[in-house]
This record gives sequence, C-alpha cells and structure tokens, in this order.
Amino acid sequence: AAELLQHSSPHFDVVLADAAVLGPDFSSQAACAVFEAAASCGTPVVLLMGGQQQHHSSTEQVMAAVQAGAADVLERPLCHSKLANLWQHTVRAS
Repeated sequence: AAELLQHSSPHFDVVLADAAVLGPDFSSQAACAVFEAAASCGTPVVLLMGGQQQHHSSTEQVMAAVQAGAADVLERPLCHSKLANLWQHTVRAS
C-alpha cells in the first residue's frame, strides 16, 4: 500500500486499511510506511477494526490508531451509511 501511495497517479482519495494487518499497536514497519506515505501525499488513512475474531474495538486500540496517524476508525460490519459518513467527514475534509 505504501509503495502504491508513493508512486500512484492519479491520487487516491482515502486509504482503507485492515487494522489486523498493520499490527496490534500500529508501530510495525508496514504500518509506519503506510501512515508516512499517506501523510506525504495528503491522503487520509481509515482503519477497519472488528470482525469475527474481534467483536469490538477497544478505546485503547482506537486511540493508538489515531496517535499513529489514522484519520478515522470504522468497525465492521460496514454499511452504506458508515461509508457515506466517511466520505462526508474524512475525505472531503482533507
């Protein structure tokens, strides 16, 4: 994802990333690369949390995600209204 952000044309509007892939505290090399690449091109990162293994995101996880650079955190399952809200408040605001 980081490489695509750095070398993409046209520009991406938002990065939707699975929090489970980026690691529990978002300090892995992959997570740092995604957040840095997104910040360098002004693209907000939105993390997806929850799912079958993890029923709800804890406050600590959400705070760690925001401190790492996430613009927003969405819980699964996603629905149309959550995505519309994401577009309205995260993508258009950036």
